[in-house]
Amino acid sequence: MKNIKRHIFLLLLAVSVFVNSQAQVKVHLFPDRSSCVSGDTLWFSTLIIPDGDAETGNVVHVQLDNSVNRHITNVSVACTDNQGQGYLLVPDSLSTGIYFLKAFVSGPEKDGTNVINQRLLTVYNRFGEDINSVNSPETNSSETFDQFNGMVIAAPDKTIGMRENVSIKIKIPEDRQSEIKTLIVTAGLADPFSEKNFPVFFPEKGTDTGSLSIPEKNGILLDGVVVAPDTKTPVSGAIVLLSIPDDSISYFDYCISDSAGIFRFYLRNAVGTGNLVIQARSQQYPVCNIKLLENYIETKDPSGVENILLSYDQKKYAETVINASYFNRLFNRYSLPPAKKLSVPAEFNFPFYGEPTATVYPGLFIDLPDFTEISRELLHGVQYRERKDGITMRVYNYGGSEIFTDEPLKLLDGIPVFDSHVFSKMGTTDIRKVDEVFYERFIGDLSFQGVVAVYTRKQSLSWIENTPGISLFGYSCLQPSKKWNLTARQNDKPNLPDFRKVFYRNRITKVLPENEISFQTSDLKGKLSVQVIAITRKNQVLYSCKQIEIK
Repeated sequence: MKNIKRHIFLLLLAVSVFVNSQAQVKVHLFPDRSSCVSGDTLWFSTLIIPDGDAETGNVVHVQLDNSVNRHITNVSVACTDNQGQGYLLVPDSLSTGIYFLKAFVSGPEKDGTNVINQRLLTVYNRFGEDINSVNSPETNSSETFDQFNGMVIAAPDKTIGMRENVSIKIKIPEDRQSEIKTLIVTAGLADPFSEKNFPVFFPEKGTDTGSLSIPEKNGILLDGVVVAPDTKTPVSGAIVLLSIPDDSISYFDYCISDSAGIFRFYLRNAVGTGNLVIQARSQQYPVCNIKLLENYIETKDPSGVENILLSYDQKKYAETVINASYFNRLFNRYSLPPAKKLSVPAEFNFPFYGEPTATVYPGLFIDLPDFTEISRELLHGVQYRERKDGITMRVYNYGGSEIFTDEPLKLLDGIPVFDSHVFSKMGTTDIRKVDEVFYERFIGDLSFQGVVAVYTRKQSLSWIENTPGISLFGYSCLQPSKKWNLTARQNDKPNLPDFRKVFYRNRITKVLPENEISFQTSDLKGKLSVQVIAITRKNQVLYSCKQIEIK
């Protein structure tokens, strides 16, 4: 009977895996413009369309690739109710041309690939002069969002002037109002060359480069490979330690590399950009090298690149926005938005090694020049001995009333340390506090004979550079949520030129039969394009647009 139940369970599990492997999740990307100048900030919205009951993550990865699919930059945003929003900093060094915007979620792939709905973005290099043509990738097939029949974008009949307050009404038939879940409304200067690409997307098969495609829920999957320092071959069975330094409670986790040397960490609710400290050790290799695996999508290379000549109006627009970008930096100064420090919410009020047995604050005592003196005078229960053949550290075992035979877990600002020389020259002016644990501690399958955790007054990771076997990576996790700040925006510096290209951007979740928006135009002439993306409760995407002359 037990064997029958076991076979039934395995059969159901196999069916479940097969069903999930056939899942096809679609992701749509809605940028706030179809073209930009290098150095601009591109805002976007995302929509995840699940496939049936298959498990789907809520983290969308958005990446920018060039015309030959070379990866340039990417961000990751968390979605709520399958919808999200974020921004992408377009690198200042990009040359003039057409680029791919791609969005995907990690998860089960269908037949080893997923269909990626790519969008095109025209980029004008801000140092470009006399732009006469643009290189465009030759795409195979394209699709267009369905027109929203019955929607009316009611705008002023007269020609709109520069720096004029504009009010526009978006009218939805009452019999269709209940269908609409969200409106994404954008108003900005229309690019006569790339505007045609706004409602168009290019489906293409893509493969996630991550080592394991699993759904990401409010977190990022971090994976990499452990390699031997001499042969560069993968190392299996290595203990991989991950640390994220923090001023309050540091983050720590560990895993074991598999037969291919692959390791994986799941950073739940990790937001911002910061430093990851990773080190790996095995019985065969006390010191191992670490290589992180990038998480981005790979699609088929375009069949070719076509050079498209620009018309007079298209060349004039490119010249206008490039000059506007130059003067905007001249008058308003350009600075990148500060990156939010990487943080992972602490689950407990104590560090991962638990409540310390004792905490010592060396600054409360007389000045001591090095760690040997500090351990001798202040750290009662810690033996720190410097000899010709190296340094040893042992702690007292309160549970056994004797000294532990093995070294304790040694930490410097939350980072495991295997070479005690790091502490040697630290005196009371360098150390903020020392946590001591005089009991055996268990963290998962790992056990430590006591803990000595040193926290410095001014945290620095410079010591890692001279320590073999420990790697420091700058890494971006979930993008912090940030408001568009483009709703009903007006020029707050009337005495300075206004070179905005996008005047209004908002996501409306409370849809009415008549939705009114208002904004102010800038000093740029051209065509005002009001674009509306309507998302139905069945995740159908509808599109409508209206253009008005600005003189």
